[in-house]
This record gives sequence, structure tokens and C-alpha cells, in this order.
Amino acid sequence: MKIYDVLINGIREPIGYDFGQIHLSWKVLDSISARAEAVEISVSTDPDQKNLIYQSTMQPVADNACSLDLELQSRTRYYVHVGVQGEDGDSTEARTFFETGKMGESWRGAWIAAPAGDDRHPIFFKDFAFAEEVQNARLYISGAGVFEAYLNGRQISEERLTPYINDYEDGLQIFCWPLDADCFTAANRLEFMVGKGWYMSTFGLSLKDKNFGSRMAAIAELHVVFADGSTRCIATGADWLYKGSYVDDSGIYLG
Repeated sequence: MKIYDVLINGIREPIGYDFGQIHLSWKVLDSISARAEAVEISVSTDPDQKNLIYQSTMQPVADNACSLDLELQSRTRYYVHVGVQGEDGDSTEARTFFETGKMGESWRGAWIAAPAGDDRHPIFFKDFAFAEEVQNARLYISGAGVFEAYLNGRQISEERLTPYINDYEDGLQIFCWPLDADCFTAANRLEFMVGKGWYMSTFGLSLKDKNFGSRMAAIAELHVVFADGSTRCIATGADWLYKGSYVDDSGIYLG
């Protein structure tokens, strides 16, 4: 018996989501049993399942899925263990994880925008250095307008022009992009490029007041974990530098 496709809310090992209820699902193959008889599930904040926040004994299961009633903390990784027992006595287990995003947590960062009256597409950046060895990091970012993020000249995510189509009357999307230690050097530069997108463009409308806003902006936090377990947060604020950009026939040039 084997378990595969262990998913959290339909996603494999999701990172940085604003979860409501957790829905766990899985599939079973190579079983001598015709059906699963019972399932055991535990959830912990550590991979060894020592700090349990949820545990069930072997319970009957009708489908290869269930919902978990969990009290989740922001920016936390949770480890899930699933054990399945077949009606003919065969059994197996599998592990997965999920990681919450900001989950309503207040921002440490502040909104940053181009100077008033400057309607060029803004590029915001900050230089910083680490003496410690980086283990990993998470960038949490949102923007009024479409945006991309770069670390040391390389785009952090493969996604471009996020958040694509967004109804800004309903709210702003917050993205979480993981980074590993190889992304960092001793001296680093974090940059955000922001464009008008659905936020400011008129999309063929003749009236300029038919969009959502009049000033492109961004807010972000880079949470870094070092090898010794210590952390540091690089947050947007008044100390971030700005430069505008413009486009001509030969490409994009910085102002």
C-alpha cells in the first residue's frame, strides 16, 4: 500500500497562503484491500511530530479526504502525518507540510510610492548586508499596481506582472515567495518594479477617473532565517530609494 498526491487544499506543499479551513486529501495505490478502513492524522509544528496541535486516532473514513479544524499562526510551517489502514490489514503512512502566510498579521513594512506628481513606473530598492549565514527567507509583498521583485538582479519569482487581474475594491493580494540561501551574497540589493496594471490604467476608457487609484505603491517584508536560528526582517519604509523608469523603442531605461 502506498499513499501519493497528499494535498493541502488541493495544493502540494503550499507555502504562504491565507488559509481558512485546512482540507487534507490523498490517494492510495498498491493495496491488497478494496478500501481504506481507517485513517490517523497528526499535525505538528516540528517534523518529528513532538509539538502536536492536532491528533486523531484511527477513525473510519468514507473518502480519501477530510477537513481539519486547526488554530493556525501566521508565517508558520506545519507538518502533517497521515496513516491509512486497509480493511485487509495492510497499512502505510505519508508526510507533507504547509506554511501559512501573513494570515491577517499587521505589516512591519510601510507603503512606499513615487514622489507626488511623478507618474513614471517606480523602481524601489534597498541595499543590505549580512554577516550571518542565511538558511532561507520568505518575501511577503503586495502592491497597488502590478509588480515584480528582484534580488541581486535576478527575479525572485517566475510569476510576472502580479497580481494580474485584481478587483482593488475587494482588497489586495499578498504574495509569498520563498528564497533559499543561494539567492543571497554578503551584500544584497532588493528591488521592486511597479506598473499601472488594472490599478491605474484606463483600458480604453476616455475618463481617467475610471480606474482604482492614481499612485503606484508597494509594501513588503523580507523575513530572513539564519543558520544559527536568528532572524531579521527587511521591511519597506522611508529609507528605501526610488528611481523612475521610462520606455522607448529600444527598451526600458532607468530615469
